[in-house]
Amino acid sequence: QETSRKKGSQTSLKDPVGVYCRVRPLSLPDQECCIEVINNTTVQLHTPEGYRLNQNRDYEETQYSFKQVFGIHTTQKELFDVVANPW
Repeated sequence: QETSRKKGSQTSLKDPVGVYCRVRPLSLPDQECCIEVINNTTVQLHTPEGYRLNQNRDYEETQYSFKQVFGIHTTQKELFDVVANPW
């Protein structure tokens, strides 16, 4: 089945889909966090220390960029206001 399109509703490379990241608090207080919020658009992943000690390899830290990163103290309302209700 073919989907109809409105006139002028062309997908533009200038308007990509917004990808957001929400860093949630750990569920157990003794868990080791491997995600660091660098700024409001970037997170960095670290290999957990306990895992590195048991392996004989070098691990690189990796950074990922998003339209916006929400930290562990972000409320549901703050997240909704930016992601689902940007007007």
